Amino acid sequence: ELLSPRGVLSPFRVEEDEDEAPRGFVYDPRLLIFEFVSTLLLREEQVDLVEKIVRTLSAGASGEPAALVSQLIMGAGKTTVVLPLLALYLADGSQLLMQVVPATLLTFTQGVLRERFSSFVPKAVYTFSFDRTTAVTPQLVRKLREAEGHGGLVCSTPNALKSFALAFLHLMHELSNQYNKEAQTATRDASGFFGAQSWASGLFGKPAAHGGGGAASRSRKQVGLCCEVMALFQ
Repeated sequence: ELLSPRGVLSPFRVEEDEDEAPRGFVYDPRLLIFEFVSTLLLREEQVDLVEKIVRTLSAGASGEPAALVSQLIMGAGKTTVVLPLLALYLADGSQLLMQVVPATLLTFTQGVLRERFSSFVPKAVYTFSFDRTTAVTPQLVRKLREAEGHGGLVCSTPNALKSFALAFLHLMHELSNQYNKEAQTATRDASGFFGAQSWASGLFGKPAAHGGGGAASRSRKQVGLCCEVMALFQ
């Protein structure tokens, strides 16, 4: 319960009553543990940023739009402080937490996360690697589900996510060519990338076109796995 993100919504808050002046501060024990494990002192702007992100995501969970862009100067602790703190707060076993960093920072980020979460608060660190030639396998889906269920962290790069999106769209294009004109029209009507996911899910109950059963079956399996991965990403 001490480490549960549901215990204290605000990382750093004022203790006060309705009819009285503020009496002092309540310090989130997760921050104290993080300082102890990391052997560093948190700065106010770092805690404020983490609090802002957690509140934004909490609002998104209640149905409101959840999007936030923030910027820190070099050396302000983005990789060594903010990202690990967000992992401590948000990787709670109920959602998949992905940290997407430039390829040049991937190894460094993984090293920092493994160092932070290797002793007192253990968390597994996974890597999502993908290119246009990579096949989407059940093992990949199981790895992501394991990361979600055990409160693990998934590190990736923009190129890996773009490659996955392009591979998914390519599979959908191949699959749509094996179905009737109605299915192809539905593809054009799908709204956005995740709208295409809904359309693809609807194809699973339709029979393959004549002469392409083997290829259609393989494509359907691949698209189905892609839809499972995107459901985790959402």
